[in-house]
Amino acid sequence: MPNRVHSFWDNMSYSMEHSQHLRDAAEEQIQFFTNKVRIFADFQDELQKWISVTEKIESVNEVAVNSSPDMDFVLHCSVCALEFPAKLIVKHMERCFVRNEKQSCYGTPNKSQVNPYNIFCEQFNKANNTFCKRLRVLCSEHYKSTENATKVCGYPFAWNKNKFRSVIKTFDDMQALLQEGFCHCPRKNCLQHHNWVQNAMGLIDVELLNLLIKLDEWFEKKRTLQVSETMRGDVLSLFCDKTVRFNTSVDKDSSILVCTSGNSDLADDMQCQNAKQFMNATMANIKGARYTDCNDVCDDNTQVHFKNIAGKENNNRIMCGHTAA
Repeated sequence: MPNRVHSFWDNMSYSMEHSQHLRDAAEEQIQFFTNKVRIFADFQDELQKWISVTEKIESVNEVAVNSSPDMDFVLHCSVCALEFPAKLIVKHMERCFVRNEKQSCYGTPNKSQVNPYNIFCEQFNKANNTFCKRLRVLCSEHYKSTENATKVCGYPFAWNKNKFRSVIKTFDDMQALLQEGFCHCPRKNCLQHHNWVQNAMGLIDVELLNLLIKLDEWFEKKRTLQVSETMRGDVLSLFCDKTVRFNTSVDKDSSILVCTSGNSDLADDMQCQNAKQFMNATMANIKGARYTDCNDVCDDNTQVHFKNIAGKENNNRIMCGHTAA
C-alpha cells in the first residue's frame, strides 16, 4: 500500500492536472463575478445617496406638464387595451399592472436563510401562509416607495440621450450624470419621469440577482471539483484500482522491448516477469517459423479448393447411385 501511495502522488496523472486547470478557471470566474457584484452594490448606494439629496431640494419649475401640446392625444393601455389620455396613461398602466400582479402569488412556505443585499421581499402573506419571493423593489404588494418624501423629480437628463447603454454604463458615474442637470419639476406633477426611482432600483436588483446566480453556479462547480479531487487518491480508490507503469527501452542487438519496473511491489514484479516471458516466447516462435511467400500460400489454397470440389463430386455420384438403386 505505501508503494501505491507514493507511485500515485509522485507521478501526477492527467486527470489531476486537468482538474487543477478547471479549478483555477473557476477561481478566476468567481473573482470576476464577485467584483461585478460589488460594483452593482455600489450603484445601489450611489442611487440611495442621490435620493436622500433630492429630499432636501426645493422644486423650482412649477409649470405643469399637463399643458404641454405633446400630451393632447390618446393611447391604448398595454395591459387592459383601454384608451386613456397620454398625460394619464403612465399612471394608469402602473396601476393596471399592479392590480393584475396581485392576483398571482410568488412565495414559499419557508423564509430564505440567505438574502444577499436584501433583494427578496420576504414579507409574510397571511392569505396563503407563504413568504413573498418577488424582488423587494419590484414587489407590487408590499413595497413602499421611497419617493414620497422627495419634493422634486430628480431624473438625470443624461439618460434622455437616444443611444443604447448597458446597465453598468447607465450607473457608472452618478456625479458625471448629474452634471448635465436633472428634472426640477415637482414629483407629483412630473408625468414624463413617473416612478423612475423604483424602475432604476429594480434594474440594478435584476442585474445583481443574475450575477449572484452565476456566482453560485461557479461556487457549485468549484465544490464538485474539490470533492472529486479528494476522492481521487483516497485509500479505497488505491485498493480498488492499481496502475502499473513500465519503463520500456529498446535492446540494441535484438531490437526487443525490455521491460523494467520501478517503485513497484511484488505483484508488479511478477507481472513484469510474465510480460518478459511472453515476449521471449513470441520472438522464439517467430524465429523458428518457416518463411512462406505469397506463391506458396496461393498454391496451397488452390489445392485445397480443388480437393473440396472433387469431394463434392464424389458425394454427388454416391447420392445418384443410391437414387438409381
